[in-house]
Amino acid sequence: MANKYLDSWDEFEKHKNGGKGHEVVEFGSQASHYAGKGGKSGKSDTYSTKADSFGRCYHKHPALKLPGTELVIHGGSCLSPIVKDADVYVGFDHGMSFSQKSWPWKKGTEFLFEIQDMSVPKDPDEFKKLVSWTRKQLEAGLKVHCGCIGGHGRTGTFFAALVADFGEPDAITYARKNYCQKAVESTSQVNFLHEHFGVKKVDGYKTGASYAASTKSSGSSSKSVATTPNKAEVESFTAMAGHGNIWEPRPA
Repeated sequence: MANKYLDSWDEFEKHKNGGKGHEVVEFGSQASHYAGKGGKSGKSDTYSTKADSFGRCYHKHPALKLPGTELVIHGGSCLSPIVKDADVYVGFDHGMSFSQKSWPWKKGTEFLFEIQDMSVPKDPDEFKKLVSWTRKQLEAGLKVHCGCIGGHGRTGTFFAALVADFGEPDAITYARKNYCQKAVESTSQVNFLHEHFGVKKVDGYKTGASYAASTKSSGSSSKSVATTPNKAEVESFTAMAGHGNIWEPRPA
């Protein structure tokens, strides 16, 4: 059966909720299998996407208002963005969904600026150009959405860099207060922002005491930190396999 290509997010949502029988629909490059009302699927009788297996914190992310301006930028998942009407979509994860906005003759802009999960941009100079370019789009009145998987680590790093570009040195704290408390996850991301954008250092969300306490209370083992005197902090994270990470998942 041929895939149905739905360019509009509204059409995509409507079709998945009201479709009949087992079909494959596609929004951009992301194919999603589902069984419509009365349909049966070999794996599940409900609609699912790659993003369904992750937390939905990004569903509640407010738009980030940039310091000293009325400009706002939206953030979340580039696999399944909640914002449907942006002029510009920037993705940091290779699982990004694309629509016809990625075609150069169509109105709008979509592109991937890939960054490894929990890591930092390979080319700081190009990342700075992305920050400057995005600022120009916002100042021109365009609506911009940026995302990775959950909109926290890589998206938070980008937002903190953008906030710093608007003159706020405590940019991570600002992003956490005005966007999401989980913004900027790893120590490497904090160090990158400090080195290249002069951002004040704070704990990465997944290296801080509050995160350690929350994972302990929930029974999660997603992070461990080992430190020894006069040696750099060593971090280890459970990977999100297949989503641009450079670590393999720990065995169960």
